[in-house]
Amino acid sequence: MESENILEAKQVSVAFRIDGVLQTAVHHINLEVRRNEVLAIVGESGSGKSTFATAVMGLHNPNQTQITGSILLDGEEVIGKTGDSMASIRGSKVGMIFQNPLTALNPLMKIGQQIKEMLAVH
Repeated sequence: MESENILEAKQVSVAFRIDGVLQTAVHHINLEVRRNEVLAIVGESGSGKSTFATAVMGLHNPNQTQITGSILLDGEEVIGKTGDSMASIRGSKVGMIFQNPLTALNPLMKIGQQIKEMLAVH
C-alpha cells in the first residue's frame, strides 16, 4: 500500500567530519510532504537547505558525513542505502535541481548529450 506521504523526515541531522571531528550542520529536521503537495524550503544562505536536500538524495560521502534520523521516500528508508540502490531511486522517485547550473552542467558537453546521459542512466 502506498504511503500518504511521499517524503517523511524524522529527526534528521547531518554532521560533517572536519579535522576528525563531527560538526553538525543540520539538526533534527522533521517534515512531511504528501502526494500532490508542494513544499518550499527557504532560509538564509548556509542554513542547511542544500545539505538537507542532498541527504534526501543520498549524495553525501558516507566517509565524511554522518546522517541520523529517518528519511522515507514513498515509505522506503533511504538513510544507509548504498550508491547502487540509491541510483535506482534517483530519477524514478526523487530528483533534484541544483542551485547553480554552471556547476551542475558540464560546459564542455552539449546539453542534449547531458540530458541523454541522465535518461540512459535512469
